[in-house]
Amino acid sequence: MRYSNCLILVLIAMTPGLSAANDTIVDTWRYTLRKPAASWMRVDFDAAAWQEGPGGFGTPGTPGARIGTQWSTNAIWLRKSFELAAVPHKPALLIHHDEDTEVFLNGQSVAKFQGYITEYKLAPLKPEHIAALHAGKNVLAVHCRQTGGGQFIDVHVVDADNPPKLPPPKRNTSPFKSDLITSWGAEVTADNAWTEYPRPQLERGGWTNLNGLWEYAITPIERQQKPEQWQGKILVPYALESKLGGVQRLLDQDEALWYRRTMELQPRADHRTQLNFEAVDYRCAVFVNDRAVGSHQGGHTPFSFDVT
Repeated sequence: MRYSNCLILVLIAMTPGLSAANDTIVDTWRYTLRKPAASWMRVDFDAAAWQEGPGGFGTPGTPGARIGTQWSTNAIWLRKSFELAAVPHKPALLIHHDEDTEVFLNGQSVAKFQGYITEYKLAPLKPEHIAALHAGKNVLAVHCRQTGGGQFIDVHVVDADNPPKLPPPKRNTSPFKSDLITSWGAEVTADNAWTEYPRPQLERGGWTNLNGLWEYAITPIERQQKPEQWQGKILVPYALESKLGGVQRLLDQDEALWYRRTMELQPRADHRTQLNFEAVDYRCAVFVNDRAVGSHQGGHTPFSFDVT
């Protein structure tokens, strides 16, 4: 008799980062690291092709910085839209900047800064620049240049009489993406994804390779029950973040990653069935047909469960 079995694996990655808070300000930006067209700061400029990430932008360890997206190149161009119910009585820029920074409001240059600072400061707008603001949708654009050492840029339009407390930065869940791929990587499919036995000299006659397409879901870390909905397919054994895995998503410290697949087995009365993992990063629990069969912690060692 053939049996259809369901294997569920939940992973919890021990990743550094800060928890997101409920923002009272817009903290999501479009950005590019390559010099854009000359009209990049204008309201009608289309930045849809730019990358998207949470502010601020810089390198960890920079004094006073709240890093949402890591930035380490010599220059960055940023844009975001924000809504104003009314223009503040004393509008100002709440800014933490590096060497050469220029700020635009609705396409108009309103401030230039040289040198670097190590904490946020308020920079009141001049009367002629306040006119660039209006009730409704506004566009803030920033160009920052940095030549060495730690770096950081973050800017917000605030009321100087009542500046908000900035929330912890949201972690960017998108890894660096590139169209580059090796000729070997381009040939990887669900049918040939690491089909070799892990230790060829000790290969058993009866074994099943479980690499290939699995369903996956990302849930809050505290969830203990399997997901009701699965978000797509991931190619095992490639990581969630990788291009070959097909997802390219970073797992935050307060999230858990679930895998699921079905498999066909033919149990034999005189044999045991072992479920083998070469490595799982970092802490995992495993379920077969909704039954917990074991757990493991540690990202570099193989482990097995007897699931007979």
